[in-house]
Amino acid sequence: MVETRRSLLKKLAFGAVAFWSSSRRALASYFRENSGVAAATAADFYVAPNGRDSNPGTATAPFATPAKARAVVRKKVASGLTGNVLVLIRGGIYQQTETLTFGPEDSGTDKFSITYAASPGEKVVLSGGRKITGWKKGPSPTWTAEVPDVRTGGWYFRQLFVNGKRAIRARTPNADDKTPWWTIKTSTATSEAPPPEDVPIPVSLTGPVKAYNNPTDVELVYIFNNEEGRKRLGNIDEKDQTFTLAPPHRWNSRVFTNDWSLSLPAAGKACYLENALEMLDQPGEWYLDRQTGVLSYWPRDGEDLTRDQVVAPVLQHAVRTLQRTDDRHGH
Repeated sequence: MVETRRSLLKKLAFGAVAFWSSSRRALASYFRENSGVAAATAADFYVAPNGRDSNPGTATAPFATPAKARAVVRKKVASGLTGNVLVLIRGGIYQQTETLTFGPEDSGTDKFSITYAASPGEKVVLSGGRKITGWKKGPSPTWTAEVPDVRTGGWYFRQLFVNGKRAIRARTPNADDKTPWWTIKTSTATSEAPPPEDVPIPVSLTGPVKAYNNPTDVELVYIFNNEEGRKRLGNIDEKDQTFTLAPPHRWNSRVFTNDWSLSLPAAGKACYLENALEMLDQPGEWYLDRQTGVLSYWPRDGEDLTRDQVVAPVLQHAVRTLQRTDDRHGH
């Protein structure tokens, strides 16, 4: 029988309510089903930032990670559930090195549920990011930090958060300009047929293009309706005000007639350029040099990088649910 994603989520209660709020509704549901339990501390397993995964997962000796709790609960599922299961997670930030994945083997049953809930009144954050430290003040308003894994090709990111607030990747035109975009003026990518996936695409814009120091770091971001695409630049001809978009390319499938054309950097689409040191010209912007691994950031008013927390994403997904697909005869 297929374990659908919807039925799995019914049996395995977690997500925004469980992880990001006080979880009162999740707990209330649990204790309504377990009327003999009088206190919200009577969970089956506990997780806390100061715990250890070698602990038994009790209130006084909690696990350190939700992943460890999942592994223990998974064994209970395999041996057969005899009652509802509650995992109570204490407030704090849990740094994750891999996606926390739940599948049918983690699911409850039609009779018994499995709930992962934050402690009442506490905020739990499952972070798929990594802290960036070692900031140094430069002669200009920008600060820099070295990120060795970027330099060696083991890590790259397009988002940055300072004290939980998203910073702006250096761009032109600026995000707060009266008109924060240009238009693609000319492009060999047309809607008549998908361009070859291994040939550079010449492009010109309605805004000025410079001979950026690291052109392959720069990306063209183009937008049409609800579709956004981005391509890295190849060669730049500042005199002719043209540049190429470097292959390989990949376009949307042709399942829905001409929808594949929405992914093309075609003439007439709104656009802007992103990620060049020359574009870093106001507070709240940052630039990442892929070759040297140096991250540059211009702090906003009141920010102090010797004190504030700077985080960049490592994981694409913090939590993921999977469903069984080996049996088509199910509900």
